[in-house]
Amino acid sequence: HEVEALERHVLGGGGLLACHAASICFDAHPRWAACIGATWDWDRSSHPPLGPVRVTPTEAGRRHPITAGTEAFETVDEVYGFLDQEPGLVPLLTSPHGGADHPVLWARSVGRGRVVTDLLGHDAAAVAHPAHREVLGRAARWLTQPATEEAT
Repeated sequence: HEVEALERHVLGGGGLLACHAASICFDAHPRWAACIGATWDWDRSSHPPLGPVRVTPTEAGRRHPITAGTEAFETVDEVYGFLDQEPGLVPLLTSPHGGADHPVLWARSVGRGRVVTDLLGHDAAAVAHPAHREVLGRAARWLTQPATEEAT
């Protein structure tokens, strides 16, 4: 099964960049959720129509190598919200939707590997936004480094 193959890759020391709709894949398979950190709940999760959104770094995001120095920015995208989150999920970037701020990017060590989940990126323009493109480049570099024992 694909979930088990991806999980083995990450647990064994590989990197995984889970982009935009990755949280919807595998119908909230518990091992997929444990790997990427949050999954779509078909009864509760939602997103507004594609439109202007403000993306803001969290306190943890101001310190993390993927998002350090990233200023709040506006883009046109969807904000996935009200996902089923794994315990201990530490957002690096958030965006508002439905009266709450929701994680839109986080990074974590899983086994000997690393995972970055980026819920932004509905279309090519959203991915090409300069701030988002910079964060994605940093995420790719971070994913190639060995994970540490502590959560990141």
